[in-house]
Amino acid sequence: MEKTACFIIADGTEVTEYLATKDVLERAGIRVKEFGNGFKYQDGVKDHYFRFDPQYFDAIIFPGGSRGTENILYQTTQEPFGTRIKQMASSGKLVAAICAAPSILGKLGILKYRRYTCYPGFSSSEFGGTYTGGTIEIDKNIITARSMYYSVDFGLAIVQYLLGKAKRDEIESQVKGLKPKSYSY
Repeated sequence: MEKTACFIIADGTEVTEYLATKDVLERAGIRVKEFGNGFKYQDGVKDHYFRFDPQYFDAIIFPGGSRGTENILYQTTQEPFGTRIKQMASSGKLVAAICAAPSILGKLGILKYRRYTCYPGFSSSEFGGTYTGGTIEIDKNIITARSMYYSVDFGLAIVQYLLGKAKRDEIESQVKGLKPKSYSY
């Protein structure tokens, strides 16, 4: 069965975190869709936040970027968007965020009693979770990553969660050049 993931993006979203993660997921065969108001380097109009319906997705992913995170955080206060994100988390579907974006999950109460990481300075005791400062944290259906530098590893963690370790290993070999392909000339 095909897996699906949605990215939530806004003006100010960190482009590398979005594109690198998306590329890893698409290489694994995960269908990707974007919601939000996009960002200045992106072509095309994306579906608005409020058109996001959790029943159609196996995962929701938040790339970071300070300004993008602030813009998305504002949108989570508008109903029904924030409620739909919480629905995904409580139903056991994957919720993933990188860099500044785990703060969105924290402010929604999704990090309560969870281990998480994020870009230094974006953690808070108000989130009710345990900030580790690690590179990637996986706590049940929540995956968080520290910064843009770990975008590929973040994508690989999502692939493993959705499709298993064998698929992760296959994609990791491709993107990190661990096993050269044989070519016929």
